[in-house]
Amino acid sequence: MPNIEIHGMGSIFEVEDTLLFRLQHQALLNTVKKIKDVIFASEFKDKVVITAFDSFCIDVEHTSQPFLRIYDTNIQEADKIAQMLHDLRLGFDIEIVGVEKFIPK
Repeated sequence: MPNIEIHGMGSIFEVEDTLLFRLQHQALLNTVKKIKDVIFASEFKDKVVITAFDSFCIDVEHTSQPFLRIYDTNIQEADKIAQMLHDLRLGFDIEIVGVEKFIPK
């Protein structure tokens, strides 16, 4: 089962119900919606799960660097998914991680 993880769209600051938090949360929801729309219209609609982490990723200049990570037991399948996500032009790097074994529930 391919898992698409979203990393780096959280805040480096502890925020509760502030405008910054609401804007970040809305940006994450918009990203998830774009991913869902393309994946659920594809051959992978019954296979993929999407996981979002409340994390932040910054480079040495403190610029936000969110990224996607795809875990899958089938690298060719992960490549196809990565290409679909790349075509969305989200501006995220994409990592593909091979999973040796997946045991469904």
